[in-house]
Amino acid sequence: AKWIVYPVHESEQLTWYEFAAKNRVAHSTKKRLLIGVVDDESDVSYWEVRWMRP
Repeated sequence: AKWIVYPVHESEQLTWYEFAAKNRVAHSTKKRLLIGVVDDESDVSYWEVRWMRP
């Protein structure tokens, strides 16, 4: 698979530690992290996270 999908409800808070951990797993497995934010109407917005080198 090309993606690791992490679903989260829009009212939940994601700590920087949790975010970094998920991003590290995706990077170490050579996959892209896709965060699916679910709203109260069950609509999903997807956010792609990638590592970048300055």
